[in-house]
Amino acid sequence: MPICHLVLEAPRPVAGYPQSRNGVGEHLKKCRAELGLRQQDVAQEMEISAWTLMNWELGETTPRVRYGPRIIDFLGFDPLPAPANFGQEVWKLRWKRGLTQRQLAALLGVDESTVRDWERGEHQATVRLYRRFAELAGH
Repeated sequence: MPICHLVLEAPRPVAGYPQSRNGVGEHLKKCRAELGLRQQDVAQEMEISAWTLMNWELGETTPRVRYGPRIIDFLGFDPLPAPANFGQEVWKLRWKRGLTQRQLAALLGVDESTVRDWERGEHQATVRLYRRFAELAGH
């Protein structure tokens, strides 16, 4: 004999719709599902292979920095969390612009190893370089 007459109800998950929005691949998958697009359609628009997109969506691989601008254009927003430190801020600027460490270094007038060290948290920028970086980042 049941003691309680409780019925639990929950919406059924939509096929292909991510249950969490962690990671760039999850954002891509969610947006693609909302738009009703196939992986092939999105891959063609982003100029990547359908296999690449599938691997991003499954979390098997993560997009390289050079694809950041294409991903932002497709999603309409930057899916990465706010940077917690200067190194992450440097990396996020590269992601948004699709720049290599060498390319960012050239824009800032520093050596490539300087950008790498900033991203690793091994060094901080001088006030002069930070101002240059902030200007480039639009702060």
